[in-house]
Amino acid sequence: MTTMPNNSREPALGIIVFSAVETATVAVWAYLLHLGQGLSVAGHVIAIGVLFVGYTVEHIIAFNVGKDRPYLRWPAR
Repeated sequence: MTTMPNNSREPALGIIVFSAVETATVAVWAYLLHLGQGLSVAGHVIAIGVLFVGYTVEHIIAFNVGKDRPYLRWPAR
């Protein structure tokens, strides 16, 4: 897995990255919920999965930005 380098001189870039991931997660989740109003439970389960995975990735990036590590380093030790 390739990780984007985190340059300690540019912490604003890290904030932009995890904010973009968070915004995209919420937008996709809301769109799936909107589409899922007439669908089965599977649509809602997929929406919950998107929300869970998106926020997990966002939290990993935010943690790593705070620790001055590559954005997608996992596990975050």
